[in-house]
Amino acid sequence: MQVRARKKQIVTNLSVIESAKGNREILNKLLKKATIKVRPSRRMIAFYNIIGKLPLKIGTLLLFLTSIDTIKIIIQVGILNRTDSAIQVIYKHRFRPWRLFWAVGDYLWQESYNCRSVRARGKFVQEAVKFLLGNFAQKSTSIVSLGSGSASQLLSGIVDNSLNINNIKIVLVDYDPRALDVGRKNVCQLGLQGAVEFQQMIIGRFLRKVVAPVSVNFFEMVGLADYFKDRQLQKYMNEMYTALAPRGVFLGSNISSKEEIFYAHNAICWPKMYYRSRPKIKTMLEEAGFEEIWIRTCGLYVVWVAQKFL
Repeated sequence: MQVRARKKQIVTNLSVIESAKGNREILNKLLKKATIKVRPSRRMIAFYNIIGKLPLKIGTLLLFLTSIDTIKIIIQVGILNRTDSAIQVIYKHRFRPWRLFWAVGDYLWQESYNCRSVRARGKFVQEAVKFLLGNFAQKSTSIVSLGSGSASQLLSGIVDNSLNINNIKIVLVDYDPRALDVGRKNVCQLGLQGAVEFQQMIIGRFLRKVVAPVSVNFFEMVGLADYFKDRQLQKYMNEMYTALAPRGVFLGSNISSKEEIFYAHNAICWPKMYYRSRPKIKTMLEEAGFEEIWIRTCGLYVVWVAQKFL
């Protein structure tokens, strides 16, 4: 009996490993497609940082005078403390000729490495969600988005998937009720009302008080890790690992490169973020217990898919 059990366990482990290898290959292709032309020239990166280094917030004033999009972004992050809304301005960017002079300004500032990286990350997340959730298509699936904001990329990826809406439960968690209100509108537009639950609370309380062990199949936390100190983020990773069911997946991202740091924080007025390298994130995920970790660079960000085997 023991020999049979061991053989069964070996076969199961080999199956999981082969599946993980296949996943890595597909994720590599999705990322490559999402990051085409994501990096501006060195000269342009230097130009954006020069604007960020101008004294007395002259760079911010310049952005205000030349671009409608940057006015929206700076107001959202600098006055309203709404990074979720500011991100949507970046996601939805397109050339609008009727804005005349300001259309050129929009294009100039939206072509920064920061903005290109955000859009590349969004494209990757949408496609990765679509692909990864396909692995759960035949069973009931619990999906949790931490710091969900509008959850636009996650929800789009879910809708594009073949998942049966009757077999999924989606929980959107955010401390800001304004962000959840936008999420509710997106849910209604996509026809997911019956599958989505909203939780207005801080992430730590949700993970400690609401989530039971081995009850979640898929965690998504894209755009939130940037704002946690190491100790806090490590704690949340540990708690997510505990909450994940066997074969459960954690999709996340973190700002990594400081190549446009002056432009982002001085000119655009983006709040403080904690920059982490790929090796740093990989170590944190390993310490949390994740057995399979795929982690790559997506513009200025690192993105990862971590899996719990058993």
